Amino acid sequence: MDLLAQGSESFIYFDQGTVIKRRIRRPFLEEILDNRLRKERTTREFNILKKIHGMLNVPKPYEKQTYEFTMEYIDGTHPKLTPEIASFIGETLQHLHSHNIIHYDLTIFNLLESDQIYIIDFGLSFYSYKLEDKAMDLLVAISEAPEYEQEILESYRDEKVLKKLEEIKKRARYVH
Repeated sequence: MDLLAQGSESFIYFDQGTVIKRRIRRPFLEEILDNRLRKERTTREFNILKKIHGMLNVPKPYEKQTYEFTMEYIDGTHPKLTPEIASFIGETLQHLHSHNIIHYDLTIFNLLESDQIYIIDFGLSFYSYKLEDKAMDLLVAISEAPEYEQEILESYRDEKVLKKLEEIKKRARYVH
């Protein structure tokens, strides 16, 4: 088993053609709380991948255990940020939001390019019908690619969410 990546909450391993995402114990949290959060986040991420696999290019989830799951290995690299990739991010968020899925970290670091572009790492994702959550998801993407804000917004077509995004931006102007 080879370590592919390490995040703040998990280790990502490559093992016999599959990826294992294992959520790790965080000693700064009380153990019962940490166990509950790891279990909930593992289940939610696995279920979201199951729901959208086939609708969007995401790794196919295979099997879930309490604090880890296995999924398809995608042999790719992070794409360069271009106007086309920025538009792809906006379109992808639009699609996710139409299914009330908030990614909350859709940046080029959570995209892999091989034969096509894949969306990865749904570790922060959750379900929400709220315009505020969808607009904040969009704001996170824009904040990671400010030079391509126009492309992201032009490819995102939900006017209600775009209006809420403008409200959020106005509120943020007064925060110091």
